[in-house]
Amino acid sequence: MSRHCFLAPIFLSVISLAACAHTQTSAAVPRSVFVVEAPPPGCVKIGAVKGVGGGDQRAIEDALAQAAERGATHIVLGTPDLNVTDGLTTVVDGTLFDCPSAPAE
Repeated sequence: MSRHCFLAPIFLSVISLAACAHTQTSAAVPRSVFVVEAPPPGCVKIGAVKGVGGGDQRAIEDALAQAAERGATHIVLGTPDLNVTDGLTTVVDGTLFDCPSAPAE
């Protein structure tokens, strides 16, 4: 057996592990973002995001991660839908809000 044939499975295993590690860390949401049907009183709209993923859950996770990166405290999500461009991924629109914290009791 040649040396290249021996190293190929090892190389592919390392690449696969690296891809898995990247996928797991990129899905982590760095801060809490509340998903609401309508923003509470006193909130300020700060923008919009479009979550994309291989299914509803992944698209929502992507939208939440973007919302957290942009400093949103709340997000109103649309209905996840199949991406008409490629027909393979799911997209979900989200409107971002910065809401004041609840008063202390």
